[in-house]
Amino acid sequence: MPGTDLRLGLVGLGAMGMHMAHNMATALDVPVNVCDVSPAAVAAAAEWGGVACATPRDLAQASDIVITMVPQDHHVRAVFLGEDGLIAGAHKDLIAIDFSTIGPWTITEIAEAFAETDAVAFGGAATRGVPAAKAGDLTVFVDSDPPGFEIAKPVIQAFSGIIVPTGAVGSAKIMKLLNNLMAAVNVAATAEAVALAGKVGIPADVLIPLIQKGSGSSYAMDNHFAKNILSGNIGPGIFPTDYILKDVRLAAEMARRNRHTLHFGALAMAVYRGTGAMGYDQHYYPAALRWMEKGADMAALTPMPEDGS
Repeated sequence: MPGTDLRLGLVGLGAMGMHMAHNMATALDVPVNVCDVSPAAVAAAAEWGGVACATPRDLAQASDIVITMVPQDHHVRAVFLGEDGLIAGAHKDLIAIDFSTIGPWTITEIAEAFAETDAVAFGGAATRGVPAAKAGDLTVFVDSDPPGFEIAKPVIQAFSGIIVPTGAVGSAKIMKLLNNLMAAVNVAATAEAVALAGKVGIPADVLIPLIQKGSGSSYAMDNHFAKNILSGNIGPGIFPTDYILKDVRLAAEMARRNRHTLHFGALAMAVYRGTGAMGYDQHYYPAALRWMEKGADMAALTPMPEDGS
């Protein structure tokens, strides 16, 4: 991919953002301005050429395209609208795109605030997790109606394999919440089936390969369960229970704001609350299997070395 004359920046050097920034730097062969609350993360980025900025304001002033990737809505508001936020450093060439998993109402609020300046802000969303972020092969949803999308597209391509244009401001966030709602329900249902199989004498390492050949197979079965549950790899360090619970809560709030009732989503929230209460809040969210086994008064039947089973 050719380089760019645009000045690039990224706020949020977490598990996803660090890889996204690194891929921007390497794919486009340009320095990337970086900002994070963790000095250790900023120091790690310096090893591949990340240029430290003290505040989002400083980063905005030094950048033309800014990507943000932080945990929750209040973090995004602070990064964009805070006293030292991006808006304080806004200029006519600035395009700021948030890829955090947040409510569509938050990015709409931010876009409206930026509309009062010469800069542009809109939203995106990334799927397929840390391995895809590391490989530069994320599938991303991006608000494609706002001015600036086409200019930013080559930069987004530096850390993604598939870009899905979604239209109006907020639409990418809606797609991400729907995606994660479905993933959460799917994993909870799969965990229930695996636990029931154990109860009737069919171990997971027998069940899962067989279901993968049938109509009950899914992305959750092929990836979360076949690759992680069977190997005992449920973290910490992979997408945790707390994160999926946060995402389902956001989906529930989106439903509430639109006078819609979630049924399976509500059940999934109960599953992940229980999983977290068992001490698996920072473990990979398919640890819901443990909650299912406990509810069925079972000894843990799927060995997971990290918890001594």
